[in-house]
Amino acid sequence: MLEFIKNKDYKYIRALGAFYWRLIAQAKDVYKVLEPLYSDYRRLVIRKDSGLFEDLHMDEFIDNLLRDELFCDVTLPRISKRHVLEEEGVLEPYQSALNIQDDNDEFQEELK
Repeated sequence: MLEFIKNKDYKYIRALGAFYWRLIAQAKDVYKVLEPLYSDYRRLVIRKDSGLFEDLHMDEFIDNLLRDELFCDVTLPRISKRHVLEEEGVLEPYQSALNIQDDNDEFQEELK
């Protein structure tokens, strides 16, 4: 499944791997493997129950996997929230790709 997730060429293979990983992996592994996919913004087309299609981006797909209990009509196994795992020391604090403070500091230094 990790090879499916690492596949950058085929977005639906990556989504399938992420979905399956969410079903089988432990909470700490789910966060470690799926959170880097927040930086994948490719468009996915998902078919809803009504037969209509909906646009969804990969980062939204991953966010739904990490936050929702029911996704794509499948009840996902419960996992601990990220902040609980951080408090227990299982995961490092989340580092956003948008570290605004560091960017602002660099910008201020460039102005000097």
